[in-house]
Amino acid sequence: MVNKLNRCEDCKKPCKSCAGATDQCTECLDGFFMTKGTCKAIYGWPFPYLISAGVLTILTAMSECATVGRSHFKITLVALLSVPEFLSWIHLTVKLNGLLGLTTPTILSLTASIIYFVINIVHSILHPRNMIREAPFSYKNLVIRYACSTWFFRLVSYVLTYKFSLILLSHLFDQNCCKGDYSSKNWGTFNRLTLVWLLLAYPLQLVGCILFLNQHPLLSPVGFLVLEVLLISTALAVIGLVDVVKNKN
Repeated sequence: MVNKLNRCEDCKKPCKSCAGATDQCTECLDGFFMTKGTCKAIYGWPFPYLISAGVLTILTAMSECATVGRSHFKITLVALLSVPEFLSWIHLTVKLNGLLGLTTPTILSLTASIIYFVINIVHSILHPRNMIREAPFSYKNLVIRYACSTWFFRLVSYVLTYKFSLILLSHLFDQNCCKGDYSSKNWGTFNRLTLVWLLLAYPLQLVGCILFLNQHPLLSPVGFLVLEVLLISTALAVIGLVDVVKNKN
């Protein structure tokens, strides 16, 4: 860097090049990424949400094989993957706020998470008032015969993600506590919630992730977290869109 005295000065490591001051980086050495003029080390990211999603997908496939197809693969997969999905959204919002403050990517991610949470609240109101009442006997029977496990599953779906409520329909490993069914009205209600998620929450999160990657490197801890959010959420969005379209037809 050329200083005010027209003399060359070495940039402070880990800056590869700098401007204005020796510690104001414009480019970083290998193994570092730049944010707000500062180079930070790229450290290993354990990909907790993608690994969780992979393990849960294998578990879903094992259930399908063990029950010789009696378990509901797609329903089980949506229910199980929804937990790391929602947790990754919350984690990303916190990370973006810590790294960037209340910039556009953070605001979009925060808004998407709030909408997701509101959908959960709406589900927590509709589920006991309408959905259980309109459900077939097999579903109502779960509430009576398997009260503890049913309440636990419902609590998770009310607090974390409404999609997890599908675990009660999964027939996971042929467990009696997961052998409920939905009526057409139940599926209509569930798919309307999914449609709101598809039209409001998911697009906002998607745009926030794209804006971050457009301004910051992928090879960074937050960049890897963004990648996890995109992959898991997009997979669930595709499944949800197919179900919504089928329900309309």
